[in-house]
Amino acid sequence: MKPILRFGILGILILFVFVSCEKIIYTTDNTDPTITIQPSIIEATDNSVQLYWKTDEACHAEVYYGISEGKDSVYTDIENRQIHAVILEELLPKMTYNCQVKVWDFVDNGPVESDEFIFTTLPNEFSYLREAWEKYAEQNYTNAAVLIGESLIINDYNPEIIATSGWIFLKNNQTDSARVAIESAYQLSPYMPLVLTGRALLAQLDGLPADVITNCQIVISREPEWEYQYNSSINIHLVRLLLAEAFVQTDQSINAQNQLDIAWPDNGLDPNIPASWIVNSESFTDYTLALLAAIYNAIDQL
Repeated sequence: MKPILRFGILGILILFVFVSCEKIIYTTDNTDPTITIQPSIIEATDNSVQLYWKTDEACHAEVYYGISEGKDSVYTDIENRQIHAVILEELLPKMTYNCQVKVWDFVDNGPVESDEFIFTTLPNEFSYLREAWEKYAEQNYTNAAVLIGESLIINDYNPEIIATSGWIFLKNNQTDSARVAIESAYQLSPYMPLVLTGRALLAQLDGLPADVITNCQIVISREPEWEYQYNSSINIHLVRLLLAEAFVQTDQSINAQNQLDIAWPDNGLDPNIPASWIVNSESFTDYTLALLAAIYNAIDQL
C-alpha cells in the first residue's frame, strides 16, 4: 500500500500564506528571470518531499533529482507562477537525493538554474530492511539483526521482513528462531522466493533433501531468473546449487550435474571422464565427491 502523504501544520500554514499573498508579475522581454528565494525543503516523508522557491516573475519549472550525481529524474511544472511549491513523490525511504531546479519565464527566457542542494527522506520499515541486508552482505550479522528488529517494530506482518529475520537468525546460529520466522513468512506468502529458499536452507540443515528439492523446484518453476533485490548473491543460481546438492544426496547425480551446469557452465565435470574430476586444482577419484566439491565451490563464488 502506498504511504499516505503527510505534511506538518506549519508547512501547510506557510504554503497558505505564500499562495494567498502571491502577486504574479508577467513581463514580455528578453531578460532571464531571477530566482529570488532558493529552493528549500518544507517537509519530507519516507517517500516524498515538498519543495518551495520563489522567482521575480511568472515562471514554469523543471526539478532534476536523483540518488546519483546525474539527477536522472525530472518533475515538470508547466504552470507559470512566482511562488513555487511542488511535491516529489515515489522516492526511496532514508535516501539522500541530489536536486536542482531550472526555471523559464512565461515567454521561455531561460533556463535559470538554482543552486544544487540535497535532501534526505525519512526511514520506514523498508529502509531498515535494505540496511539490514547491507549489513548482512558485510557479514555484520549483529547490526543486521538490530536493523531488522527496527523494521519489525514498524511492520511485523510483512513476509519479506519476517523472512529476512529468519535469514539473519541463521547467520547468528539461532536455528530455532530462524525456523519460526521462515515458517511464519511462509504462512503469509507461500510462493515468495526468499521464503522458499530459506525453507530449503533449513531443510538442508535438517537433513531433509526431499524438502530441499520441493522448495527449490517451486522457485525455479515460478521465478527462473530470480535475483533478490537487496542481495544479489541470493539468486536462482543459489537455488539450483541447493537443488543439485539435494539431488546428490538422493542418488540423482545426473540431475545434480544438470543443475550445476546451468548455475556454473564452466565447471568442466563429465561423469564419464575421470580426468575431468578436478575442482580448484584438486583431483578426485570419485565422481560424486568431485560433484559435491564443485557445488560447494560454486556456492562460495556467489
